[in-house]
Amino acid sequence: MMQYLVIAMLQCLLAALLLRQAKAARSRARAELGRKVTTLLAETRMRDEEAAHLASRLAIMADHLLSGAGDVPGPRHAELTGTPFAASLEAVLDLASETVQQARAQAEQSAHNAVSTAMESLQALASQQQTVIADMQRRFSDPDIFQGLLEIDHANAQVGRRIQAIGLLCGADTMCHRQPATLTDVVRGATSRIRDYRHVRLCPPVETTLIGEVVEPVAVALAELLDNAARHCEPGTPVDVGIQTAPRGSIITIDDSGPGMDDEHLQQAAAVLTGRRSPALCRLGDRPQLGLPVVGLLAARHGFRVHIGARSPHGGVRAMLLLPTELLAGAAEPDPSSLQGAAVSTRHAVGNLARPMGKFIRQTRDGHQAE
Repeated sequence: MMQYLVIAMLQCLLAALLLRQAKAARSRARAELGRKVTTLLAETRMRDEEAAHLASRLAIMADHLLSGAGDVPGPRHAELTGTPFAASLEAVLDLASETVQQARAQAEQSAHNAVSTAMESLQALASQQQTVIADMQRRFSDPDIFQGLLEIDHANAQVGRRIQAIGLLCGADTMCHRQPATLTDVVRGATSRIRDYRHVRLCPPVETTLIGEVVEPVAVALAELLDNAARHCEPGTPVDVGIQTAPRGSIITIDDSGPGMDDEHLQQAAAVLTGRRSPALCRLGDRPQLGLPVVGLLAARHGFRVHIGARSPHGGVRAMLLLPTELLAGAAEPDPSSLQGAAVSTRHAVGNLARPMGKFIRQTRDGHQAE
């Protein structure tokens, strides 16, 4: 009897043990299932947040590609890095970036082509007008009429300078090849191209001469810098232009008495003046400032440098145009077509440099040049 009782007790204990183990296993299974559900819910939440974050990343990326403003943020949840989901999001970003860049390039090219074509017509009209003005200056000797023609001629030269600047920003090569000229004549010619030329105070003449290939580019760059300085000057104050000899070339300095520039604007100007990236018309803003982008473009293209930053003696800004020795020559060679048997006078040289010259030369799709 006792034997059966012991066996029954052992069976009860075994059943209780098995039941306890089953309960423990079920608890562990429930806990594991709970952890998996929690993990899946957290992962789902992170994916939802990351997908929503992707929309803002796309907007910021598009703005960055179009205007260069802001930095594109990375993923919000680093835990998803390396997962197929994160790889899919990055693929979407890459595809969107490529699409935006292609659209921007097409828009810029279309804008450049349209504006360049319009500038060609305007340049032809300005050149035709210049011919008419020159003919009238030869025909009329009345002082009042002649003075009026000079003012029209000066205004027409400024129109030509604006057309030339826009053409350069559109990718056209509007520079012509001139005869070598002294730095003094180049500065005087550039001064005569701006509206407020009376503000400019020139330094004593120098005999340092520029090679013909860079006479027009340097004159255009100087005209833009002088125009910028003169427009920001206080009424009745001068813009001083100096020419200095340096160990590796020459330096032309322009000192104004304007309000100056803060650090942020100086950094922006320095970035533009490097000319490493061709400026796009679409990114010049609603009220585009063409001067410094044109100067940076010409500096990068023709091998001189421009720096803005030092404070001028008048309390404004000092701009420096640095010309390396490679761009300097000996004495200027006369232009046979304009000599008429005599030496070219300074007035004649400056008169030639007072007007922008050159035709629009566009790069066609096959790499050739087309006027």
